[in-house]
Amino acid sequence: MECLITMETEKSNDIPLSSHFLPVAKIYNIQINNENFKVSGKLLNFDSPNLFTNHFNNDPSTDFIHVDRDERSFRTILRYWQGYCLTIEDELEFLNVFLDAIHYKLLKLSDSLKKIDYYFVNIGGKSFKIPKHLFQNQGDSNNYFYVLTNTYFTTIERNGIGRLKSNSSLPIYIERSSEYFQDILNLLYGYDLKLSTEKRKSLLKECKFYRLLNLEQRLINCMTNLNPMINDEIQEEILINLNDVAIRGLQLKIDDDRSHGIKNVTNRTSCEDYSYAKVCTTPSSSSSSPTNENEHINKRFKVSKKKENITWNIVKYMRPYIDAFPRELIFQLNSNENTIIFNKANKIIHIDIVGSSLIQFEEKFTKLLKGNNIDLNKFKYKISNSKDSTTREHLILPACINISDLKVNDISCRNICQLINDSALNENVIDVTNIQNLNYSPGLKLYLKNSCWKLGVKNNALILIAIKIDSFCGVKEYHKTLDFI
Repeated sequence: MECLITMETEKSNDIPLSSHFLPVAKIYNIQINNENFKVSGKLLNFDSPNLFTNHFNNDPSTDFIHVDRDERSFRTILRYWQGYCLTIEDELEFLNVFLDAIHYKLLKLSDSLKKIDYYFVNIGGKSFKIPKHLFQNQGDSNNYFYVLTNTYFTTIERNGIGRLKSNSSLPIYIERSSEYFQDILNLLYGYDLKLSTEKRKSLLKECKFYRLLNLEQRLINCMTNLNPMINDEIQEEILINLNDVAIRGLQLKIDDDRSHGIKNVTNRTSCEDYSYAKVCTTPSSSSSSPTNENEHINKRFKVSKKKENITWNIVKYMRPYIDAFPRELIFQLNSNENTIIFNKANKIIHIDIVGSSLIQFEEKFTKLLKGNNIDLNKFKYKISNSKDSTTREHLILPACINISDLKVNDISCRNICQLINDSALNENVIDVTNIQNLNYSPGLKLYLKNSCWKLGVKNNALILIAIKIDSFCGVKEYHKTLDFI
């Protein structure tokens, strides 16, 4: 059993007399409710002036006082005066002792109780005695309990015992899950817990409620790694869901040194710039020999060796409260509403972001990009649905998939040119080459199940660089993504 508070010892065994002190050797009879206590003046003087010293000093002829309060709380206070540890078990006992300390005008005790090393609360019907040292990490200290208890003490002291409303004199009760809070305590104590996706989401909600910002960041599912393949340098990266990115952790350093950043990526397909008509034309009978046909196929899938002389500055991310330095950000999109658009006529690639992903992307990156003279509104389009005439907002951004691990219909795709030029995969896609006159062009759409991206910025331009993509195209392939319930 912990000793929560110990009585301060005096330098002298006898407390010097003053106008509010009682004779130290005199014994006083104090009746609390139905129980009688004999208390020396020395003990009553410890936290004086108080209700008892005032009463006996005002009427020196009496040595008796009756107070209609809780005798159990007074017994705890008396043991504290006698030099024993002040031990409190739960929120109800703590409240009773604090209320009586206010009633008896015991200022030292009430101040000590406010500075006690524990929070006494009831969460979901279960009593918790929470050590305050668990919240010493930056981001966890100014938490829900700190604010709540300070407000609680202030309300009691300001109103006084007699004017307290009934709900103000109740123990602190928090209508949340006691099971989840016990998990939070275990994490704060340093234990490792095996968490399902659903459990992690629930605990993150609890951390937000209790304002445990440091623990919240440590609970967020992410992955850090060293990438040795970026310009012959070792670069640290962090992979995290876009929804979990904290805006305050985003950083972008524009570096003119071309030895940094990602080079030679573009939203062009890198396939030889043949027109769509030539690429998809069936070979004529005059060129049907194996040699000529192979030459035609080789031309169709020939990859341009011309490199873009651009080095993109990559957005970095430093998790608030827990990271000491920023890492290159790889953010994950999970919605299957988003698509990659291949424009076969112009040989360009864009990502079309809609719905919740669009809202999240704007929320996270708008301020950062505005600081670099990039307005996301210039990439937003309202496009009508041909079936029901409704309009929907689209954020269509230049994208590069040259260095990505691309999977289409559960099959790894190593030859993007072959995919783009496949005449069996052909549909009308949005052509954004002319912003003033949006039109449609022959192309291909890949619907994204999950995808990971880096955001690059250079010379007031931006590009999304795909790192890993899991996609599908076609109704049957979509149906494969469904599971039985």
